[in-house]
Amino acid sequence: NHVTPRWLSDQGGAFEVVKLPDGNRVLQQQITESLICWDPWGKNNPEPYTQAGSSNSSDYVVSADFKIGEQGCARIFGVVSWFESNTAPHGVGLEITHSGEWKLSINQKVIKEGVIEIDPSAWNHFVLECGISEVRAIVNNCILADIPADRNYVKGFLGVGSDWNRVCFDNLQVRPLNVN
Repeated sequence: NHVTPRWLSDQGGAFEVVKLPDGNRVLQQQITESLICWDPWGKNNPEPYTQAGSSNSSDYVVSADFKIGEQGCARIFGVVSWFESNTAPHGVGLEITHSGEWKLSINQKVIKEGVIEIDPSAWNHFVLECGISEVRAIVNNCILADIPADRNYVKGFLGVGSDWNRVCFDNLQVRPLNVN
């Protein structure tokens, strides 16, 4: 019943397609405890995330539905230029916790943060618009941040992630950003 999804490459954790009781198939992170660190430099393994796309992709919108559950967080990434074995992706990332705390980061530095009301036991929706000139973060149709893009992070991979919980993702999509 658990299968490896096509087109995604896990960098931490283990993301599998699972069938929910309602019959829907979703992407779910499976590992609930931090892994044994085998990094020769003694650093920690990254928290779970999986990636797709190309290092040359730019001006796109990445979106997904997510269900966190009673604890933890869900993350969505865009324009990721590179990955390390022991840190979060280097690009634009939006994280939202089960309690609605959110933060938008560029190259692992928090740019904006706040709190939004969500139901962690229900499906929610987040969107990252990754343009050459601006980045916009949206949760459940509410614009959380609209900031200038960092010109060092305007093209790259996309992905989703979590901490060590069984967060679910559905309807992961990428489409061109409509540039006016």
